[in-house]
Amino acid sequence: MENFTFLGDLYNDSLPLGLSASLARNFAAYQRFSALSDAQRAQLIQETHGIRSADEMRAFVDNYQNWSFQ
Repeated sequence: MENFTFLGDLYNDSLPLGLSASLARNFAAYQRFSALSDAQRAQLIQETHGIRSADEMRAFVDNYQNWSFQ
């Protein structure tokens, strides 16, 4: 559990709550997110702004293998 304690510090509390909650329950997705560049993280966060439910956010995070970036 200690791997998640620095999440707020690492991202300066700019991570949307639903995204951080979904990443906290999917360690593989969390690791992938942590390895992204700042620009990729920003792009991914921007993509989540259209997500309107917890179920949608969980599905988005659980589908982390298909995240793509330009």
